[in-house]
Amino acid sequence: MLIIASYVNQWLGRTPDNPWGPLGVTHPVDISSLTVAFFGLTFLAATQDIVVDGWALTMLSRKNLGWASTCNTVGQTLGHLIAFVLLICLESPYISNMYIRLTPVEGEGLISFSGFLYFWGIVFLVTTTLVGILKKERTNYLSDKSPNSNHLDNNPNGLLTYSSNQAQNTGSQLSISRNRTPLLDVNDKQSGESFSNTLGFSHIIQVNPHEEINATESNEELSLLDTYRVMLGICKLKPVLRYILFLFIVKVCFCAADTISGLKLIEQGLPKEKLVFIGILLLPLEVILPLFITKITNGPRVLKYFTWAVLPRLFLASLSIPLVYFAPYFKISSHIHSDIHISNQTLLVDSPSISPSTTAHTSFSWFLYGTIICHMAAYTVFSTTMFITQVSFNARISDPAVGGTYMTLLNTAANLATSLPNTLFLSLVEPLTLRTCSGADILKAGLLSLQNNSIKSMNTINVSHQIQYSDDEIYRNGHRWLSDNATCRDFKTIQACLDINGTCSTILDGFYVEVGLCVLFGLLTFPTVVLPFANHLDSQPKEAYTFRLSPKSSTSTREKYQKSVKSQLRKISWQ
Repeated sequence: MLIIASYVNQWLGRTPDNPWGPLGVTHPVDISSLTVAFFGLTFLAATQDIVVDGWALTMLSRKNLGWASTCNTVGQTLGHLIAFVLLICLESPYISNMYIRLTPVEGEGLISFSGFLYFWGIVFLVTTTLVGILKKERTNYLSDKSPNSNHLDNNPNGLLTYSSNQAQNTGSQLSISRNRTPLLDVNDKQSGESFSNTLGFSHIIQVNPHEEINATESNEELSLLDTYRVMLGICKLKPVLRYILFLFIVKVCFCAADTISGLKLIEQGLPKEKLVFIGILLLPLEVILPLFITKITNGPRVLKYFTWAVLPRLFLASLSIPLVYFAPYFKISSHIHSDIHISNQTLLVDSPSISPSTTAHTSFSWFLYGTIICHMAAYTVFSTTMFITQVSFNARISDPAVGGTYMTLLNTAANLATSLPNTLFLSLVEPLTLRTCSGADILKAGLLSLQNNSIKSMNTINVSHQIQYSDDEIYRNGHRWLSDNATCRDFKTIQACLDINGTCSTILDGFYVEVGLCVLFGLLTFPTVVLPFANHLDSQPKEAYTFRLSPKSSTSTREKYQKSVKSQLRKISWQ
């Protein structure tokens, strides 16, 4: 961030003495350098995110794992507030002079983008250094059982365990143990039954042998290759594949409303600054809401609460259609006078300039803003509920031994389930939109068509003469030219409509089509797919989502321990 801050204004093509100035003044914006720089920044931030996800699994106790989603949600909300909303407000000269400063300063915000990067670069450097120096962590092993694991509690037959931490020989002591390294696989029922039959009971026993064996031999540290092997093994687990499919189905239901509704409101004339302020008003709700939701979602059946929010969120998504459609009906035109000129050439906000003259100003009624706030607040409640339960479920099924990798895999699947449909639906908005060129001058279109045909003919036969056309022929060619060229689908065809004094009118917006299809898809899949999948995934034990490697070294070590324990058991039985 410190390096990017030193060069960002240069890459943006701004003059060196004006960090709030227009882009591309000294040279075109250097897209390549910006792409490389922010790719590296995103890569490093994503790496830290992976580490924090895995860290949460080891820091929180088993019963408090549900709070991992709360930490995630509150942290992301506060980060969004600081890095996006706060930056827009403080960096924009328009917002700073209009709403914050008592004495406006022309063309300057309170902070610059480069200054913002400098500040947070230093904060990142200091905090990560302190964490690296002060925080000590326990190494995760392949066969190590996390303190958070309920592995032993779910074993009805008990585990045969071995303690090598006592140097002194205490004889043939039998006791209950729940914090020892298991020598037998939980699923190895045959071995467990044979040992139980030998001893005459099926409780967990601790055996203190005469010869001490190094306990670290049974703990194999996960290498990079082992981590990738575990990740590939996790991807092949049927419950995990079913969960990923579940996420894709649910995310598709809301992608159109989530992605396009805000853009459509801006397209209808709603200022983006006002939408930012509405987002600021909802931030306290987004911070406080997870604290209440986690109390009811911190249980064994997390996805049950996830499905509770699906239908209300579908209903609110469908309401985005009338909200966008009727927004133009609440426009209010007024005349304003200002003696202050504020530059609109900011980095993130393209605000209308204010000049020392009386100009027409278009705003919207407070009723529309109140409706948008209520709609966004209700939508935030259910979307936040679904997000918290999703992250809570991810934390519940993740293996602490590879917690960061496991959480990253699940979060990547969730992000792909969001970004891929979003990209698809954004690209389909225009193809699904039906427009027509209304009010066009057919006579002018016909003359333009015949004139172009005449020019082509004269260029072909090299003859220059005046050609007379009848009115019927002109109108017939005009309608043909209008249907072929003034389709209002792209910039060229829109310009063709304007050339013949027409205006492009929308008959059916692709946004309405996409939202309707998504809501219909959600209503059809909710009882048939979403509910059955959620119940099935919730009912699966944690072991169904766990993948264990069985390398040769681990097998030999386990056999070595089993032979040692069998020898001790024989001595016990003879005594």
